[in-house]
Amino acid sequence: MSRPTWAGWSAAATRSPSSTSHSRPRRSTSTWPLQTVAAGPAPRTSDIALQIEPAPAPPATLLRPLGQVLDGYLVAEGPDGIILIDQHAAHERVLYNRFLSRLRGAPAPSQPLLLPQVVELEPSLVAAAADHGERLNALGFEVESFGQGAVQVRAAPVETPAGRIEEALLDLLSSLAGSRAEDRQEQAAASIACHSAVRFGDSMDLSEQRRLLEELERTPDSITCPHGRPTRLELSTQELRRHFRRNY
Repeated sequence: MSRPTWAGWSAAATRSPSSTSHSRPRRSTSTWPLQTVAAGPAPRTSDIALQIEPAPAPPATLLRPLGQVLDGYLVAEGPDGIILIDQHAAHERVLYNRFLSRLRGAPAPSQPLLLPQVVELEPSLVAAAADHGERLNALGFEVESFGQGAVQVRAAPVETPAGRIEEALLDLLSSLAGSRAEDRQEQAAASIACHSAVRFGDSMDLSEQRRLLEELERTPDSITCPHGRPTRLELSTQELRRHFRRNY
């Protein structure tokens, strides 16, 4: 099975249902590539030298990824101990801050859809799509009317997996229609971030874990997700020594 691709932390990920209500959820086989690189002709030797010489150093990070456990937690070594990170909550916080900055005027990259998606809407959501077109554009959506009770999606945020575009748009429009004017930007950013973030149960390799940890370190208010849930649990070196009675 080919691995799904998406630009800037987006992928069509599906979760395998449990066989029974008492069995442990099966781990999704989808992964989260960070960037899609188009294939091209092999560079000449002189071109390779030019490409390698100015390459920037890898971004510094204080957190060293050690792996993924229990279908959704990242384990990292920090300057003063071990840290467990909820991968969905952490990625959700990173994307929330990113989408919120776009709603406040930052550039909004989007990905045109090869086949536009038609989404059927309730009357209240049709009105929300018409009233909040600028906000939809700011987040990366390109939406136009498609007859009575439907819209056609021609482009979506680069972070949103293709398989989640419809549910993301429906939830986003519901948030815009039901929130107070002063809360709309935050509600909209939280909605689209939740649907775009890596999910609990999705597999991440070490390079993807490192990228998420680097982005999390650069993100303000990163100790909680937009809904207030913690993104991490820290076990300090002192706590570990005390627990294992290594007081020397």
